[in-house]
Amino acid sequence: MEIYAVPWLEWLKHPFQELGYHRFGPKDLVWQDPVTGSCFGMEQDAYDTYLAAAESWLKAGHPAQAYVDRRHPFGKGGTSGSKAAGTRAPVGMALPYPRPLTVDEAEPWLRQASQPGAKTQQPLVRTRFGDFLQFRVALFFSLFHPEVTDRWADLRNRLWSDRIPTLGPEDAERLSLVEELLETGRVPEGLQGRHLLFVKGGTVRIKQYYVETSDIQITRGGSKLLDDLSNRRLFQWIEALGPERGWTEESVVYSGGGRTLLALPLGARGFDGEPPELAIEDLYGRVTITAESAFVSHEVPVEAWTEAQFPQWMRYLETRIIERQMSRPPTFYSLRDETPDLSQTLNFCAASPYRPIGNPNRLGGSCEFCHFRPALYRISRQNGESRICQSCYHRAIVGSSKNRTQDLLQVWKMAEPFTERPGPPPDPIDPPESLTNIGQQIAVVYGDVNNLGQMVQNQNTPLKLRYFSDLVDTATQTAACLSLVEQSPGLRFELIAMAGDDLFFVASAKDALSAVPNIIKRLDLALRRYPAGKTPGESEETMTLSVGIALGASDQSFLRLHLTAEELLKSAKTFKKKKGPHGENVREGTVDFLYLKQSIPYAGRLTDYRLRQRSAEDRRNNVPICKHFYARPYTMSDFRKLVDFVGKLKQVTSQAVIRQLCDAAESMHFAEADLYAAYLIFRPSMAEKRSKFIHLLKNMDPPADKQWKDRLLWLTQENHHYCVWHDVLELWDLVEAPPRRSGDTAEQKQVKEGER
Repeated sequence: MEIYAVPWLEWLKHPFQELGYHRFGPKDLVWQDPVTGSCFGMEQDAYDTYLAAAESWLKAGHPAQAYVDRRHPFGKGGTSGSKAAGTRAPVGMALPYPRPLTVDEAEPWLRQASQPGAKTQQPLVRTRFGDFLQFRVALFFSLFHPEVTDRWADLRNRLWSDRIPTLGPEDAERLSLVEELLETGRVPEGLQGRHLLFVKGGTVRIKQYYVETSDIQITRGGSKLLDDLSNRRLFQWIEALGPERGWTEESVVYSGGGRTLLALPLGARGFDGEPPELAIEDLYGRVTITAESAFVSHEVPVEAWTEAQFPQWMRYLETRIIERQMSRPPTFYSLRDETPDLSQTLNFCAASPYRPIGNPNRLGGSCEFCHFRPALYRISRQNGESRICQSCYHRAIVGSSKNRTQDLLQVWKMAEPFTERPGPPPDPIDPPESLTNIGQQIAVVYGDVNNLGQMVQNQNTPLKLRYFSDLVDTATQTAACLSLVEQSPGLRFELIAMAGDDLFFVASAKDALSAVPNIIKRLDLALRRYPAGKTPGESEETMTLSVGIALGASDQSFLRLHLTAEELLKSAKTFKKKKGPHGENVREGTVDFLYLKQSIPYAGRLTDYRLRQRSAEDRRNNVPICKHFYARPYTMSDFRKLVDFVGKLKQVTSQAVIRQLCDAAESMHFAEADLYAAYLIFRPSMAEKRSKFIHLLKNMDPPADKQWKDRLLWLTQENHHYCVWHDVLELWDLVEAPPRRSGDTAEQKQVKEGER
């Protein structure tokens, strides 16, 4: 039997491209992705080559990177003949494991998986080799602690460095039981009756912690603190606790997107003997000072690791977290800073000019950044010294320009494998010190992945949940970094949060309007479903991104822009769920935007504002109709077309004409407005550019759920009419006209042919 599937190595190398199918023979390996349901294929020789590279890498003593660096190796891999030695080991750690079935062995399930919208076939599903090794270590420790504590260092090294380690008879029997649980999803008899401890929780009200102040350094510092806690500091803290207290770094099942799950042995305790959930809450409090966190723990049977029970236990723990969040009393800190020196506790915080001045006692007055906590220190600023509280002080140190330079360099390195013309990073990297350094007009962009809840529910084992968390996180971060670096090679933007499915950044308005469609498109491509079949098939949508863009001057209130972006995101997500006239779903990601000006009477409640301030009732042939002075939200493709349309329109007409079209729509009845719009376009002063204007208008497809009415002033949807020219006017000052080319383009020739 032969089957058409997508080559897995090509997907790794080019995740942001529409991939072609390849024919795999009877002895080639095939499997299904647990998140997207895509069927991937790979030659057995290539699989063996990459697996051997990963095993050699582990034997050389690299176990730490295996669980700390959880990113998918996007940009690496390539065809099966790739000889890039530097990429083979990371790709090998991401290999599907256990070894996938051959095409002949998988035939019954491939037939089911090839159906449109079919569910994943469990015998075909595979997760990563690196995750298997980590969870093998975690379960071995959690289920057999404290019997193995005294020799854990040697056991841990053996379990990591060899896929088939040499162990004593008793430990070898224990390992076979753990591997049987991981490979089959069933609890063997030798493990029945054993228990472990699930600890789950995370930071709550994250956005409130980020945007407590409009100071960009403190905002970026808060983001960095939380990111560091999830990805580095937690592991260092666990290492310090040690196996004697019941902790090992592999116990972190997943950490990201604001949530952390650990599998610990019974009896695990903190430094002072406190329960693990309280110890982790204390860690978060000492580092962030004011970020709210909630963790809970529960003793569970080993059966909680299986597909039958894991989802129920996760739902139960989520309920407990909400209860903990609601019942946890506020934590009050003393006036003196009792946390360790940040330059020692956080490696990226070297000595900086942001140090306490004088004795760190109450200085009087409130913090000049958050405006409600008591000031404890003074720090140097461009305009002199400023009073600052303990929480803002921690974030100011972490968000310093020196540390931000290293972060931006990592952003560039993440994007570099996918750029068409890779080159050196900008030198020097100059992080923006304030919003005004980003640009005169900025965009606060807030994005969120659609259909995520349903996808999370489908991840019914710890291995799948770990794979899901890392895949979505890697795809979102890489798509955002690449798109922003393309638009702003000088790295003049602020990536505030890229945690799991959340995306939150600030960029110049021009860069954001161009980058957002690219981010949405790339994430869609990276997470598409490629079903297998006897003939090449078509990819299907799984998860998409909805985005809200709040545009405004850089001296606008950052909090106002952020709250507006949140409302716009809700509007875009609501539009994504909307059904078309024939019951079809809105395809691809969605975008909504709003340009906040001093003259706009907007103060929140987006839906109410658009209904009362940007809509009006009218009558046509004695039939009541509703006029809307906007056409938003848009799908990703329609938004990209709108931005391109505005740029081209700036070459053939002026803003005054667009403003007159908007005024006509607002102040005149339908017949009058249509007549006046025709007059504007066909008056003698427009004779030179009229044909180009009409050509652009005719070639602008209407948004997905609307139709042109006479192709001039209104888009229609049943008894609702939408004026796209208000959207054009809002973007007019933020979009650049494309550069003029020498000679006639195909489009210009078409226009001239129409004139003749």
